Amino acid sequence: MAEPESIPYLSAEVLAGLNLSFSDIADEIEKTIHARANSQAWSAPKASFTTPDGRYVMSTMAVADDPPYLATKSLLLNPRNPEQGHPLMNSIVTLQDSETGIPLALLEGNWITARRTAALSTVAARRMASPDARVVAFIGCGVQARNHLAAFCEFLPIESVVAFGRGQTNIAALRDTANALGLDYSVAETPDGALREADLVVSAITRVPGRTPFVDASSIKPGAFAALTDLGDPWVTDSLSTFDRIIIDDIAQEAVMKDKLAPADLVHGDIEGLIQNEIAGRNGKNDRSAFIYRGYAPADFALASLAFSKHRLRQHS
Repeated sequence: MAEPESIPYLSAEVLAGLNLSFSDIADEIEKTIHARANSQAWSAPKASFTTPDGRYVMSTMAVADDPPYLATKSLLLNPRNPEQGHPLMNSIVTLQDSETGIPLALLEGNWITARRTAALSTVAARRMASPDARVVAFIGCGVQARNHLAAFCEFLPIESVVAFGRGQTNIAALRDTANALGLDYSVAETPDGALREADLVVSAITRVPGRTPFVDASSIKPGAFAALTDLGDPWVTDSLSTFDRIIIDDIAQEAVMKDKLAPADLVHGDIEGLIQNEIAGRNGKNDRSAFIYRGYAPADFALASLAFSKHRLRQHS
């Protein structure tokens, strides 16, 4: 393979123009998980640290031979960014040839992060949520909430949304998304108020060091499924025993992490075991279940490779 004269950059606008559905992305993530389970794709544990002035820095890395890519995502979250007119976090995905290491493309990482997180929750929800789920509650109403709502509406009979958040702009944006989908929308005054009637729960709260957890899982109703996309940071740890089943993204990754997503005796397995049918997503209709997410390199890889492959196909058609 000859080295490219220039490296294409796939902006958020270009990526959105590919019209990838959440179902398409979820299917690709499942394909990558199967490949990883069969030693046809590989990934490293997420690397992260926080600088003394509060910047959160993170990277993920995964590689496969089919499709033949190496994907690396780099992300930086700076609490001071909004004051300067920037998004709270910014990230980028680099794609290289997995045989030669030759660079192939750069992809806007915020779009990748938002879409792949909702699609990964979809992968879990396909097996862990009730197929009759109609009410979804959001703890945090930002980008992840809007993407999860769109994702869940692709395969579940969602009828109404209950939101709890502190940012009025985000609450309004989520309301607009719900209205565009023809859904009822209400705002809860407390997290408990959002959880009590929900069949699905998504928590997506920006991590703040030292914050006191304020979401109590004991308010989850029987049969509900929760996607904790924020490392479970806002959830009261002692209340997690309310869940009959907790699945995390990666057991091997979790083993090398200092701060655990949940007490080890509450974790039933990871997303790979779920996809490989080694563990059940739910044993009965009244099971309360949760998927807790730290950051999963195979999902970044799956979406980046899918997007680049479709973009390249369009360029050559």
